[in-house]
Amino acid sequence: MSTSFILTQLTHLRFRGPDAERYLSGQITQQVSDLSLDCSRHTFVCDAKGRILFDAHVRRDEQGFLLSVCGGNKDEIFARMDRYLIADDCELSDESDEWVVRHTLLNGKEEGAVNRFGSWGRDEYLRGEEQNDMTGCDPDQLEILRISNGVARIPDLVGALPAETGLEDEAISFHKGCYLGQEVISRMKRAGRTNRKLVSFFLEQPAEKLPLSFYAEPQKKALLEVTSATTEGLDGKFPALGYLSSRYEPGTLLQSSAGNSVTGLS
Repeated sequence: MSTSFILTQLTHLRFRGPDAERYLSGQITQQVSDLSLDCSRHTFVCDAKGRILFDAHVRRDEQGFLLSVCGGNKDEIFARMDRYLIADDCELSDESDEWVVRHTLLNGKEEGAVNRFGSWGRDEYLRGEEQNDMTGCDPDQLEILRISNGVARIPDLVGALPAETGLEDEAISFHKGCYLGQEVISRMKRAGRTNRKLVSFFLEQPAEKLPLSFYAEPQKKALLEVTSATTEGLDGKFPALGYLSSRYEPGTLLQSSAGNSVTGLS
């Protein structure tokens, strides 16, 4: 029997009109010109410095495009996507109250599949009567699933550079036209290195707070910043995600100020 999740904590923005494709392409990191009908792709919305503002999936349907943003403030998301809409013949509207997404896990990758939680799944966009008897899943359970599978999402991504997240190949097209932040993102791709990278590991104890810093020595700069951690243990340890400094030397013991420690770093 397939496992399905109802995703309700999304902001759904509609882009329609003759210039919808061109305008949207200039705002997100993903290519949309070759996106098939009723298919989705993972994408980022970045600022001019190439840092991630929003984590989203973009979908083409018969009405145009639907940008489904995970987390964040709905008004701030709408304001950002509307900011550069000046002369384009494109209508932007908020359809968040009209849609829910049913995500069904698959046994493997197939056409139109997306990877939301560390394994391939299929998104179904439901509206109107299709939503009857649908209830949202426990957000905590989804967090446990995606953190345990080492998948970065909000809050790991906001303010990060895409090259630091390990999601470049999934969420960015390096063969499309210009978009906000493209110059910085392309330059980092060519450089092939970053000062930190997102990694998965285990905490010996539940995180005291988030974000949580870990140090090799007291009073020194933090070498690891934890951005996500489960509240339920796995074999007595707690799966987590965070940014590891390039200054870290394998085998170095890291501890938080409260004495929490880390295992499984590479």
